[in-house]
Amino acid sequence: MDPLQVIIWICVAVFALTALLSLLNLTGIYKLPDPKHGEMLFKVLIVEIAVIAVAAFGNVMKNSTKISESKPITGQVFSGEKAIATGDSGVTFTPGIIADEKTVAAINKLAPETPTTYSGSNFINREAGFLLTVEHPELWQVTYNPAGMTNSAIAVNTFTSQDGAYLTVGIENVAPGTTIEQYVSDKNQYMPVKPQVWYDLPSNTAFLVLTNPSNMGESYMKLVLNTRNSRLYYAIANYNRNFSPPATLAMLSSMVGSFTVIAE
Repeated sequence: MDPLQVIIWICVAVFALTALLSLLNLTGIYKLPDPKHGEMLFKVLIVEIAVIAVAAFGNVMKNSTKISESKPITGQVFSGEKAIATGDSGVTFTPGIIADEKTVAAINKLAPETPTTYSGSNFINREAGFLLTVEHPELWQVTYNPAGMTNSAIAVNTFTSQDGAYLTVGIENVAPGTTIEQYVSDKNQYMPVKPQVWYDLPSNTAFLVLTNPSNMGESYMKLVLNTRNSRLYYAIANYNRNFSPPATLAMLSSMVGSFTVIAE
């Protein structure tokens, strides 16, 4: 037993003895020789109870996690973002997964009942287990298709802007033991245009940028592998620079970059 545990158990024993003697003295079962000793003992017991209560409250406050819907959740959870460069513009993406139980519980409390409603500047789909930041929710129409929960070819949620740019979120089951690098490598074999790829391996996250030179169409893709349930979560933003204004592209990159899996 380490010294700290010894001290803790000594304190527990002292508290228990103080409480026992005070109880016996108050009930008259065992009277202390000097009445002043009983009064002093009772005061000591009150102080001990107060100290324990304050310590317990402080510990609860210390271990509690507060998440506000008025700010981007990823900015509250992650201390920094992983910056990458995509051509002549910069895009940032966060680690792809939140696994801390207290943080997950705090986020889920903010989740709306239906997965088509925003929580401030955040979109949280508790059923599917993901979130992302939406800077201007009023500019994005969101739809939900529950079939996407079991069919990877169908998007769980789709976000569409007035200029035609859109973002889709879906889920795919993968073989246990698959790594994010293996998954991307396998998918690259079937892509006519090879994307640029960046990884955040600790969180099993990949960020891809794909440009189709024939029609100037571009895509941002964020892939997150949740090894707990062997499921691959993806967020893909498709747009065309000839039709989508810079403001839309900035929002799209932010939405994809903030896409994060809530691991339960």
